[in-house]
Amino acid sequence: MMALAQQYFYLSRVRLSSIYKGELRVTLPFQWPVSLSTPSYVYLYQHHTYVPYQVERWHVAGYTLSLSLPHLDLLGQHRGGGEGYDLFVMWSWLRDQLKGSSSLFYLVFCRDFKVVDRQGGKMGVVVGVQERRIQPLLIVDGEEDEIEIPMHEKFIHVIDFDRQCVEVSWPPG
Repeated sequence: MMALAQQYFYLSRVRLSSIYKGELRVTLPFQWPVSLSTPSYVYLYQHHTYVPYQVERWHVAGYTLSLSLPHLDLLGQHRGGGEGYDLFVMWSWLRDQLKGSSSLFYLVFCRDFKVVDRQGGKMGVVVGVQERRIQPLLIVDGEEDEIEIPMHEKFIHVIDFDRQCVEVSWPPG
């Protein structure tokens, strides 16, 4: 059974000052693919609980996500309760959206996926993507060192969202 926290995919931190008349605007740590559909719900982690909010409008431009959520004003009225909340979508929704896609862009969603070399077995886990002008890199926390794998079809072969695994071909050494 999947742990509760693994059922959700982190999007951004919501500052209470960013809530106005049911509208919410957050900065994402990556560029969201516009081709994905609008989720029915997003979740704010409040008081050790993932609280669902129905999504009326979802608009992405670059690194900015704008949402219209009914009843969000109730949250904004409680501004004394801390800095803000973490915003999530269901991992199952995201996985269904990405199924069948071969785009290497989706590696930004693979944090904590295991990385397996087709020749040598497990290499480590994905800790992020480093954007570079020429070639973005998949950053893997290996057993001994950090590994930077170019995000290119020559090196990255399979992104398996069900198994949470990335299969690569990587030269030994």
